[in-house]
Amino acid sequence: NSSSNGININNAIGSITANGGDFTGATTDTILINSSSSIFTASFNGVNIGANNAVTGENGIHFITTGNATGNLNVNGSSFVGSRTGMILAQIGGTGGGTVNIGNASANMFAQDQDPGAFGGNVIGIIADGSGDINTTIANNTILAGAFTFQADGILGTNLDNYSGTHRATITNNTIGVNGINGSAFNPADNSGDAGIVIRGNETSTMIALVDSNRIFDYNASGIEVDFLASTGNYDITITNNTISDGLGSSGFDAAIGVFGGVNATSAVTACVQVSGNALNDPLNEEVDVDVFNGLGSYRDPGLLALNDAGIEAHLISTNTGTAPYTTVVLTSGTLAGGSACVQP
Repeated sequence: NSSSNGININNAIGSITANGGDFTGATTDTILINSSSSIFTASFNGVNIGANNAVTGENGIHFITTGNATGNLNVNGSSFVGSRTGMILAQIGGTGGGTVNIGNASANMFAQDQDPGAFGGNVIGIIADGSGDINTTIANNTILAGAFTFQADGILGTNLDNYSGTHRATITNNTIGVNGINGSAFNPADNSGDAGIVIRGNETSTMIALVDSNRIFDYNASGIEVDFLASTGNYDITITNNTISDGLGSSGFDAAIGVFGGVNATSAVTACVQVSGNALNDPLNEEVDVDVFNGLGSYRDPGLLALNDAGIEAHLISTNTGTAPYTTVVLTSGTLAGGSACVQP
């Protein structure tokens, strides 16, 4: 339908596939698709998404499901070179759940050639809402500054507070920034956010995530950040084999890897977090920062033997590599445990 969006598909059912094509100049979202019933699949292969309106522009591809719709979004081999807010935003709500695959078949390129001003959104954002189970794969993508830098997080997978399903996310083999170049992805003057990869879970939901073999060379918050700042919920998070380096010191907060969980002494989150095999370099902050206030819950670090904060610190140092001075900060409450690997997506 003709609208302020470049392409606007409402109440979609069935499937749509775009093989190639240039999409640019929209007043709001460049491509907006929403579905509220049945099963709908949208696939974009080899498309080019350009700048939208400098004042009112929003997302490049905006995919929304509500009601009982099951939504499937596939984006492969495509180029995104401009958006005033997010490049890809998928909001999977309702009861039907769905799948989001970004780059798993062939790599996508994201470069910011449009000035986002103060309105920048996440480069790739996946938001889980409702109650349906969701499977997300974000792989093989490159995120770089273009004529402008990005103003928010690179890759975000989040569960909203009222989401009651299970979100399984695999984020692997992505590259963010250029090694040794400050501002090669994010605005170095903006220290209010801009993490490379963020996994966030909220009340009641289950998040199972694997963040593996990514290369993150530019960030202003954490290279990889895990947030389960909630009073309940179940989280299995595996962070392995990533290379994270902010050697030029643009990072203003947190650490190469930050794990933040719970709220207070009455929080009852069940969490398993494995951080191992990562090569880390954050000279202004810690390589790993674990802050979990989860008095009635549990925090499991696979392979942990000494069940205290000092034991977690020693375990993190022994299972990851870092550039001297290699430091960790750990502050936890609740029940600590070791054991076998976390559940995988």
